[in-house]
Amino acid sequence: MSLEAALENANAPIAELVDALGSGDRIDVATIPRGALDWAIAEAASAHPERRFVVVAAGLEEAYRHESNLRFLLSHESADVLLFTASDTSALLDVVPDRRAEMQRMAILAQLAEEQPWRVLIVPAPALVRRVPPVDQVKSGLVSIEIAEQIERDDLVRRLLELGYLRVPQVEDRGTFSARGALVDVFGPDAALPSRIELEDNLVSRIRRFNPDDQKTADEIDSVQLAAAREVPDTPDGIARAKTAVRELCDEMNMPTLQARELVAELDRGSGALTSNALLPAYFDRLDTLFDYLPKDVRLVLSDP
Repeated sequence: MSLEAALENANAPIAELVDALGSGDRIDVATIPRGALDWAIAEAASAHPERRFVVVAAGLEEAYRHESNLRFLLSHESADVLLFTASDTSALLDVVPDRRAEMQRMAILAQLAEEQPWRVLIVPAPALVRRVPPVDQVKSGLVSIEIAEQIERDDLVRRLLELGYLRVPQVEDRGTFSARGALVDVFGPDAALPSRIELEDNLVSRIRRFNPDDQKTADEIDSVQLAAAREVPDTPDGIARAKTAVRELCDEMNMPTLQARELVAELDRGSGALTSNALLPAYFDRLDTLFDYLPKDVRLVLSDP
């Protein structure tokens, strides 16, 4: 047998897997190398642009490997490869939440809720079973600002604070904003560059992106869309709801009064609260799953190491 024929025979099972991934039928594959599975997923995603693939990894380390491989294999459209991780905070531990990871989760949820383009979503199994903010809450948290739009500067500042943005003297990091006179600089969680919004008599006159390092403006744009920077709503109603729910839960658990009081008082810090992410269910009437954000015909790929 020639080398060419041998290679063709060796690749035949992978080619069959690519075709099967593009179909809607369930398939079970054993003893396939991890790299070969990622290659098959990338080939199937390219061959079937109408399909969306969700790769469920056993853990975070495995998910990172899938992400690295798929971004390389889909390098021409690597922005369409998403990695969704789970929050690892606890209400009973004084652990500072990973703000960058939280902003990444919210940016992905906003992208899914708005049905924006994506090809492959990679999710560690623990993240898949965790509840997330409701779809309607994520949609209502999106702020769109356009040229010639009427907007009160103070209203915009208040809205950004409610969405978990941090007010700073100079915008350099994602999830922050500054307001100086008629200028509002803001850096969205998923933005490549921050935006500078110029107001004239409460009218948006110009929106320009700028370099966060030297603060020099770049290209002018017609609009900017900002997703929430926090999973919990930093509003008076949201905080009041959470405090009521936490008090009731503490009573049911017979938690010591001092510990319960400290836990409730922590929620008054809003965006600065260490425990707010861990108490996510207290802020909403209900929570959704990641499946509520996904299209019905999504292709689920379970990767078992």
